[in-house]
Amino acid sequence: HTEENDVYISGGKGIHDHETNPDLIDAKCLRQQIKQRVINELTPISVIYEEEMAKTPLSDSTTATFPTNQELYQTFAKLRQKHLPALPQSSLFTISDPFKLTADDKRFL
Repeated sequence: HTEENDVYISGGKGIHDHETNPDLIDAKCLRQQIKQRVINELTPISVIYEEEMAKTPLSDSTTATFPTNQELYQTFAKLRQKHLPALPQSSLFTISDPFKLTADDKRFL
């Protein structure tokens, strides 16, 4: 925002003079914890959500306003899909040498 002479008034990265909202911070931290687990683990998203909700101490107001598992599921499912390797398009693949032999170095099958 500028005044008539193009002098900056406000609307950017100025000093914030309001107090922080601890509930909002807790919700962001919880969401980030769930996100990291979804990326790093193959545990079902609903299980991760329930475990994180159970172990994170949240105020009643944060719990009431935090999105439900159903509301977050699609977001986290898409995120997980981006980080998993693509499924092979063909059933033809090469078996590497160590897996072609049995424990006593005989040909497997």
